Amino acid sequence: MFKIFKNMISFSESEQPQEAETDQLQLATGMLLLETAQADGTIQPEEEKRIHAIIRQRFSLSEADSRALIEQARTAQAENLDLYPVTSLVNRHCSNEEKCLLLENVWEIVYADGILDQHEDHLMHKLGTMLHLSHRQLIDAKLKAKGKKGTEKQDR
Repeated sequence: MFKIFKNMISFSESEQPQEAETDQLQLATGMLLLETAQADGTIQPEEEKRIHAIIRQRFSLSEADSRALIEQARTAQAENLDLYPVTSLVNRHCSNEEKCLLLENVWEIVYADGILDQHEDHLMHKLGTMLHLSHRQLIDAKLKAKGKKGTEKQDR
């Protein structure tokens, strides 16, 4: 994974820095969404569907482009995801508002299958800290995601 991030950070001559930054942030978002979906041990179909919907909506991608991005994120994540490089990239390039929106999207994955697993809850608190967000911002993002789902999640 470090190799992928190293390649992401090294801009090619043909790619503008802003384009590369966008690609990096899209990949990082996909990786965080996948990591969250896997926090409880299994990616449920509802979580997979929600990941695709978030990626398409957040980045205005076609179905094919969103699938390609998710597969790229899956490959990068499979190479031993360490959250630090991913969250560092987000911290360098995103405002607090953008990070709160990202955290809201990640909470949507947590709520997609209807059960709040203790591993998911732990991961969310860890992500909030790593993204330098306050506990209040973490809870606000959680409540917004919960409102989008429209149902209460059962704690396990």
